[in-house]
Formats: sequence, structure tokens, C-alpha cells
Amino acid sequence: MNNLAKTIIIPHGCVENFVDFSDLPDGSHWFGQGVVMAALAHHVPGYSVDYPAPRRHSIQYCLGGCYRFEYGTEHGELRPGELLVLPRGHRQKFHAAEPSRNIFWLLDPAEWGGELRFAHKRSSHGELLRLLMETALHERYSPSPESGLRRNLANLAVSLLRRETAVSNHRESPLEKLAARLRLRPDRQWTVEEMAGLCGLSAPYLYAVCRKHAGQSPYGLLTRIRMELAETLLARTDYPVKVIASQCGYALPFSFTRAFVKHAGMPPQEYRRLSAAGTLPAKSGSGGETAG
Repeated sequence: MNNLAKTIIIPHGCVENFVDFSDLPDGSHWFGQGVVMAALAHHVPGYSVDYPAPRRHSIQYCLGGCYRFEYGTEHGELRPGELLVLPRGHRQKFHAAEPSRNIFWLLDPAEWGGELRFAHKRSSHGELLRLLMETALHERYSPSPESGLRRNLANLAVSLLRRETAVSNHRESPLEKLAARLRLRPDRQWTVEEMAGLCGLSAPYLYAVCRKHAGQSPYGLLTRIRMELAETLLARTDYPVKVIASQCGYALPFSFTRAFVKHAGMPPQEYRRLSAAGTLPAKSGSGGETAG
């Protein structure tokens, strides 16, 4: 068996709607912009991709559900609102852990160059990319598609993808790296050792770094990140408090409420009411040190 051969398993129930412009005279590869393949997809458990020696870059944006991935020594879960950039050159393994939806793009390195870096992060432009892709798909199969509109949609989507994958000159500090990873999985029951491992530090040194640069312990940083997420969910969704508690890493709504009162100076229900009325007072909480 060729151990460099790619393996793709697409079970019954999966749907991949490809966004393609190659029917236009100059529309191949998204008007020459190096997008070899792109699709809005619905996947069921059993869907999996394994590229031992990928020749193209891959970008995945999760719309719903959960995907698990491996990339070189990196591994993790891709959840709604998160973006995954998988440059060519390392083994890429990707599968649906539950019924899930995503948008994926395969990119030509000749056009996109070798500057792409592995990234697993909250997307800055995900919802706009979704809207552009859905509109482009609609235009692709409409009875009288507008070629000018389709070109503009492709250009806008590529522009946003390039922003998402831009390599910054800023070197991420261990604390910034830790905070970014915690924001991806605030629901997880982190240990200090796991948090230290995320940024390549020992547990005692992580304590020292957090105290010096954040003024709080690693658990304090985790609690602050959870409470910031709780504020957003209370203000922008109608999720029940027990659901928000779970998404923020609290098994018991009582523990979540206690932490939120310490952070915001009021219970979650009161915060939601005042937020809806536009009458929230200035923050008075301290963030807390509890891990939930």
C-alpha cells in the first residue's frame, strides 16, 4: 500500500456544495486567485480525510458541530466560529466527530506562497465569509448568473481569507498564546499543568508570568475569559443560564452564578435584563480566582 496516498471517506448523508466559477472564460481557480476547490458542506460521523503528503494548503471554517484534526504534532477540535489553517507539507487528518457543517478551501501554494502558518483560532470574518459563500453558491446555480457579481464575490472572499491567514510581525507572548487557546475551549476543565504545556512553560513559571503580566493566577485568567464569554452570551443570545454555565466550564449553574456575581456584581439574569435595556452600570467585579 502506498503510505503517501490520500484517504477520503464520505459516508451517505454527507453533502458538499462546491462553489466554482470555472464555467466562465477566466473563472478557473476563482479567477486565477489560487482557490483550487471550495465548498459548503454538511458531514456526518464517519467522514474523514487523511492527507499524508498534502500538496495544497487547506482552510476550514466550522459552522456547526465538531471536527477533530491532526496536523503534524498539533491536534484538537474545531468548533463553531473557529478557523483552521493547515499549510501543505505536514500530514493533515480531519474528521467529523458529530453531525457538523463547515466551509473549506483548498489553495494552490504557487499563488498563496509558503508564508501560510498553522493556525487554530476564532475567526475574525467567519460570518461574512459564510454569507459570501452562500451568495456565490446561489449565483453559481441561478438561471441567469451575473458574472460581474460572481467575480466580486470571489474577490471579497479571497481578500478576507488572506486577512485571516496573514502572518503578523508581532511575536505572540506565552501569555497571549495561553489566552488564545483558553478562549477556544473555555468549557474544558483545565489544569495548571495543561495550561503551562500550551505555552511551553513549567507550572511554577506560568504562575510567575501570569502574576507579573496579568496580575492574577492562571485560574484567574481562565475565569476572566469565561466571564467575558458569559457576558457576550447573556447580552446577545437567549440561551438559558444553565446552558451558558456549561459553555463556560461550570457543571453547576449555582457555581456559575456565584462566579458571575463576583465578576459583574449582579446575577446573570439581572445582567441580561439591564443589557437588553441598555442600562448596564460600569463593571465592579474583580474577575475572581475560581476554576469552576
